Amino acid sequence: MKKLAIALVISLFAAPTWAQGHRITGNQVIIGSQRQWENWEFAPGTLEISSQGEITPQFLRRDINAVEDIVSFLRLRPPEGLKKDPEDIELIDALDAGSNRADVVNVLDGDLSTYWEPDPLTGDTDLASQWWFSVDLGRYVIAKKLVLKFADEELGDPFLLFDVLVSGGEKPSANNRSPTPEYQTIQRILSPNKSKREFVVELPEDKELNGKGIRFVQVIVTGTDSTRAQEVSQEEYELLAAADRGKIEYYKRLPDGREIAIDAEIYSLLDEERRGSIRYFRREHPRLAELEVWAEGDEILIETLARGGTVSATQSTALNALFDGDVVSKGALVQGFSSLRDPEGQLLFDLGSFFWIDTYRIVYVRGGFVNYNLDFSDGGLAADGSLKWTTTATVGSSGGTVSVGHDFELLKARYFRIAWEQWETGTGRAGGVAWPVEIQLYGEGFQPEVTLESDLVTLGSSRNLLSVEWDADTPLGTKVLLQTRTGAIMDTLRTYFKKPLSALLAPKEVTKEQYEALSESKKGDIIEEVRMGSDWSDWSEPYENAAGSPITSPSPRQFLILRASLLSDDPSVSATLKEIRLKFGNPVAKGLLGEISPFVVDSLGVERSFSLFI
Repeated sequence: MKKLAIALVISLFAAPTWAQGHRITGNQVIIGSQRQWENWEFAPGTLEISSQGEITPQFLRRDINAVEDIVSFLRLRPPEGLKKDPEDIELIDALDAGSNRADVVNVLDGDLSTYWEPDPLTGDTDLASQWWFSVDLGRYVIAKKLVLKFADEELGDPFLLFDVLVSGGEKPSANNRSPTPEYQTIQRILSPNKSKREFVVELPEDKELNGKGIRFVQVIVTGTDSTRAQEVSQEEYELLAAADRGKIEYYKRLPDGREIAIDAEIYSLLDEERRGSIRYFRREHPRLAELEVWAEGDEILIETLARGGTVSATQSTALNALFDGDVVSKGALVQGFSSLRDPEGQLLFDLGSFFWIDTYRIVYVRGGFVNYNLDFSDGGLAADGSLKWTTTATVGSSGGTVSVGHDFELLKARYFRIAWEQWETGTGRAGGVAWPVEIQLYGEGFQPEVTLESDLVTLGSSRNLLSVEWDADTPLGTKVLLQTRTGAIMDTLRTYFKKPLSALLAPKEVTKEQYEALSESKKGDIIEEVRMGSDWSDWSEPYENAAGSPITSPSPRQFLILRASLLSDDPSVSATLKEIRLKFGNPVAKGLLGEISPFVVDSLGVERSFSLFI
């Protein structure tokens, strides 16, 4: 069996039109459909591609409902213990419940006509042990408020009594291996609720975070009217479906006119004058239609690695734990050393794309950074060739607080670092350890710069590349740049593998000679990697005329790649690219023969005339 791996996400071989990032029609290469743009290479999550084939930089939002993208974050970083491939993770994997777990998804779908209704109570189990559910938001968010919306009156009833709890994901101090996080009650309804159908729960605010850090939400029903939801007439009762019919109560009339409830059997034995009223009730249908979690916004750091970004530090630590949306994981960064080698430590992020940023938040499990700067860079270089940094905050001691936040003027950035002071302890031991568990960045606006590259365009033979034109909307402050690279040669690198002795082992790489000497039963895959040849040009200068710019990359050529950049210097507006058309033609000749005369001269350094014949 032979597999093909393609370097730079390009393919030399013919592919069905729907799988390509372009189509060739006549003497044009055309890109303009949703499916074609999706086959270009770009940082995930940085572009919106419409069904009409228009591409726009992603808009970074503030004030989001954090339940809307739970699945995306669970797939990005599947929880420990969830034995599923990321693509198989569903919304129900974020849910737990004591009753009717399957329908909890309905409270997260944005549809008020669907709902979660707990199953009828069973056995002697406590109500609160059965009628509850919890939601994993998929990552740690800075939440402002929760909103609970119950089904409309014609569809159901609100919960009579209930509690709302939240958790950041921390484990109970008495059992740090507990599968259930430690919850805090933030709303407790103690008076029977028969009519209120929307509750807004303002979360207790951590001043540094300007919100409350949470990952889990739990709702527990603590009271029910069960079979006595609403009194109805006998006629109304008889019109109810069997599932909606509640209790029938029988009353005995006392001599003083008062009535007391009795069993139906006793009621039937009473004389007519002793019989009191009969009361009919509709059964309660406790139905929650929606749960909303309103949070700070789209957090930037958590998807750094998915975008192709990187993170590094001047010392070894669990870097991934610092921005994984999980406060159980943590890193440790030492600030005090027994022997000082460098007065400054750094934690450096390449965000993998450009963003407008104005907010920084950090949560510690214990001690924090002391004397540090928050720095950002848009990639510009200083005189010495290093990144040019803008400092947005200079911070002293965190004062023992477990969270710190800074807001600053909106700026464009691709790189972010925390640079802290390091010192010599004088004790012979290290000290001053910072224990961050979550670092977050927020902003707002269309991404200021997004770049995408086409798949390999193969023209079949060497062609003259004539011009490129494109359709785009470019409001004031935005622009679209196009560039090309061309080449005549594609190199193929083959890697050979020997089959492992067990399916649990990885295949072993071998040389071509070793592979050919193997028996057929031991031959594994041959991986072919197609790469640009040595003759490929660098990227051209950006083309300026959308109506038609002459191609400046070397031509004629058989292969080419296009690059598009969508730029904006205003976070409120963006460019939209709709279609690209590149025109080509057949060369007049594939080669030229020439003759220079005279071919031989009798002396050098003497000015003379030559003739060139083609």
